[in-house]
Amino acid sequence: MTQIVGIICKDAIVIGCESQYTMGGSKQFERQKIDRFVFKDGSDGVVAFAGAVGPALRTIDLMKEIAVKVEPDKERSGAEIAREAVLKFRREVMAVYQKTPSTMSVQEQDYLFADSEDYGFALLVGYAFKNPRHVSTQPAKILRLYRVDLADGRPERIKKYDVPGSGQNLAAFALEQFDCSRLTWKEAVPLMVDALERIKTIDLYCGGTVRVAVLEPELHPKVRVAFLDDFTQRIIEKLKALRKANAEWQQKKYRELIEEIHAEDYAAIMRELRDEEDQHRQWHEQYGGVEVYRPKQPPSKSPKTSNGQSGEPAK
Repeated sequence: MTQIVGIICKDAIVIGCESQYTMGGSKQFERQKIDRFVFKDGSDGVVAFAGAVGPALRTIDLMKEIAVKVEPDKERSGAEIAREAVLKFRREVMAVYQKTPSTMSVQEQDYLFADSEDYGFALLVGYAFKNPRHVSTQPAKILRLYRVDLADGRPERIKKYDVPGSGQNLAAFALEQFDCSRLTWKEAVPLMVDALERIKTIDLYCGGTVRVAVLEPELHPKVRVAFLDDFTQRIIEKLKALRKANAEWQQKKYRELIEEIHAEDYAAIMRELRDEEDQHRQWHEQYGGVEVYRPKQPPSKSPKTSNGQSGEPAK
């Protein structure tokens, strides 16, 4: 498995990945997981994969063959290229078993393409298509980001971000704190790089150099994909210092948080003590100077003498 991150910003599409291949018990570093494909008009699209290496690379090759015959003039132009490539790859695999989509059962296809780790992968596909309602107040190109899985081949439009891969939970946690659709690509790239670098430290299936590609339609007359390799490494160096400073800042804030809670608890205890003192003072003012009523007991009778007189001494 591997990890890729795709963000659709307000001015560009940014896709990043680490560069480790994990195949069985072996690992290969500094390998290609992100690539460009070229439309008929010469404009670029960008594609990256997570999952089974061989099947994904073959599908990307098929995408490149299909893309050169397709104009990016429809919203789903790039998505349909990926869908067609995935379905073509599925047919190639079926042919190995001397099967076709009509002769291989749904259960057999699910076993091969959905449940098997030998074939399963996901693609992120980014591109720009011509705006059919383009006027001076609107962009000439509109950005689209899609995810396509081998399991079913149906393109799923991504409106903010997507994080296919083994470290997707951590990646989603990092990105969910931000409204990615409001970020510029210059803000999104450091966020993406930071997420991928953190994933590499805890995920055995991720490693190697982080690579980032930016597709910005307004940068050139034709859409071009820029690979920010040197820029990314400089970001990583800056992020190390930033993370250390953030950790120290957070440690200080955590300590202040506990001290604040302790102060709140102390204040609450003191309020309770003052309330008890006020209640005691009010009771004393109301009842402290008044003799408490006690009912009188009747006098005891003295025993009489033998002559019938009272046994009390004569006065």
